[in-house]
Amino acid sequence: MEKKNRRENKNLTAICIVITAVAGTSAWLSGHASFLAAWILGAFTAVAAAGLFLFIRSQKERVSRRIAAVYMVLGIGAVAAMLFFMG
Repeated sequence: MEKKNRRENKNLTAICIVITAVAGTSAWLSGHASFLAAWILGAFTAVAAAGLFLFIRSQKERVSRRIAAVYMVLGIGAVAAMLFFMG
C-alpha cells in the first residue's frame, strides 16, 4: 500500500508541475499577467487540479474527501479571483 501511495504521489506531483507550467505560460504569453502572477495562477490551478484528483481518488474515505474538497474549492476560488483581477 505504501508503494502504491508513493507512486500516486509522484504522479500527482508530475501532473501538478505540468499544469503549473502550462497555465502559467499561457497567462504570461498572452500578456494578461507578469511572470510572477502567471506562476501564482499556475500554482493555484495545480492546487485545484490536485484537489479534484484527490477527491476522485478517495471515494470511500469521508474525511479525505472533505479535505480534498476544501483544496478544490480554495483552488478554484483563487483561480477565479486571479482571472477576475487580470481582466
